[in-house]
Amino acid sequence: MTILRVSEHFYSIQGEGPTVGVPAVFLRLQGCNLNCGASGGVWACDTEAVWKRGDKHPIDSFFQAFTGEYGHAFECGAHLIITGGEPLLQQSALIEWLSMFQTKPLIEVETNGTITPTDALDALVDQWNVSPKLSNSGEGHDQRLVPDALTWFEKRAYSIFKYVIKTESDINEIYDEFPWLKQLPIRRKYLMPAADNKDTLESLYPHVITLSKTRGFSLGQRFHISMWDQTTGI
Repeated sequence: MTILRVSEHFYSIQGEGPTVGVPAVFLRLQGCNLNCGASGGVWACDTEAVWKRGDKHPIDSFFQAFTGEYGHAFECGAHLIITGGEPLLQQSALIEWLSMFQTKPLIEVETNGTITPTDALDALVDQWNVSPKLSNSGEGHDQRLVPDALTWFEKRAYSIFKYVIKTESDINEIYDEFPWLKQLPIRRKYLMPAADNKDTLESLYPHVITLSKTRGFSLGQRFHISMWDQTTGI
């Protein structure tokens, strides 16, 4: 019996990346291979308290309950956004579960870019939202950067990259660590303020907007924080 470890699920709107504002059903899977902010850094993961807990669900019964709850949302065009933690830690179970959809919604997967997806999972995903971590996360270099995985995502036009930043030195680090990023279209690369609450977010937006304009990135909104601050699951 295949098990999916789930932290939460809810119907909301996408708050980040190129599909910001689109109604979306979020499925947050339990667990992560990083723990941003736990060992220092200038920001901390804003969903850590959620993805560290969760329940184990047999995929058959969970699929029936999930589609029963959100079937109308998908009929109305809502995306399915699979997030974490790091959802690629559960690739095998995720492939089985997603394959149960007879009419598949548009699927986005949020990932830190350290794990290469299998071909079977890639065939089911419409958009990869890749958020590689910088040194400002407090994570070690070899833990947060896996070159082979990043190259895999870079080569796929349906992957976008978003970076959490606070200062211009973060931009310099981005171009040092990811020199290939300069060749990507501006709509595939985003800068997001290093904020986990509404006040910090609003204070950083003007600076990040300026950096986006002068350094060749799109602004990565964090609309869910603007709307609901530190409340999760809505």
